[in-house]
Amino acid sequence: MKKNYSFLFIVIIISSIFFTGCTKEVETAAQLSEFKQEVDQDIAESFNLSLEDLNLMDEMQLNHKEQQYATTMAKVLTQVRNNQDYGDIKESVYLNQDGKNGYIFAKKADGTNYLYTIAYNQGWAIVKTDTIQGKDFSLDDTVRKEKSYSALTEAQLQKYLEENNISPLAVQNIGKFTVVLYKAKLEGKSVLEKALTPKSIRIFDRACYLSSDQDGNIYAGGGGGGDNSDFVPVTIGSGGGMSEIGNIGYSYVIINDIDILKNAYTVNCSYDNNSTTTTLVDNQNAFIIPFPEERVELINVIVSDKDGRVLFDNKELLKTGIGK
Repeated sequence: MKKNYSFLFIVIIISSIFFTGCTKEVETAAQLSEFKQEVDQDIAESFNLSLEDLNLMDEMQLNHKEQQYATTMAKVLTQVRNNQDYGDIKESVYLNQDGKNGYIFAKKADGTNYLYTIAYNQGWAIVKTDTIQGKDFSLDDTVRKEKSYSALTEAQLQKYLEENNISPLAVQNIGKFTVVLYKAKLEGKSVLEKALTPKSIRIFDRACYLSSDQDGNIYAGGGGGGDNSDFVPVTIGSGGGMSEIGNIGYSYVIINDIDILKNAYTVNCSYDNNSTTTTLVDNQNAFIIPFPEERVELINVIVSDKDGRVLFDNKELLKTGIGK
């Protein structure tokens, strides 16, 4: 039986119901579900749709499909998220019964409802975008706006790692944030994280980004995807978001294959705006690589040796049939 690898380019955000920041406090899985249902119902009614006729899809369901299905859906979601700002509510994906047509719901901070009509024809695409004024669900949040933020000091970082029992694979400061990449077990995580993670996943790669205010209070965000180190030679992903603290975007790469790691010299990431980044391996197997610009999409990762010989090319890996 073929295993599914199409999650290479999709990062599951499970720490917040918002992609761009929290404007409303949600403490439990039940509250999360109730709030999202209320938002989605408002969007559906504003466009004369019935949620009873549609199937709500979480990102893991969309991710566990053949490669073309998953990667094109990821691109569609990136298009939607590129239109989001701090305070906007995270999108929801609803499909019709045939699974080949559907909608993406999104709500702006001012209450404007967005309806992206999507269709699958050798790949997902947005075929129509509609907007209409809906209910405003945002709450005023002025406390953090008065604060200043910075990446964690070494003492703050070590304390955070110890308190949360984290053994980092990589650590990288990016602007006002400290990003930590690590492997996490589902046991011991919050009720919310457990509720949003499929039961089949017990270990996952996680990247959290941390920032400290002037009083030493630490704010955390981030997400992760299921651990695929047993299946692929190199794990790749990307993450980030927008908040009142600032914007952040990054790729992460984990070299799982020992033979590749022995000879690896550079990690080259390419993005949808034709920009690239090159990172020296330098005896490391995990890397957090800042986006060259805001709101770009990671499209490929190549690992090469000192002579420029390609040891791993993710696009070539996908051509071999992995994820299909």
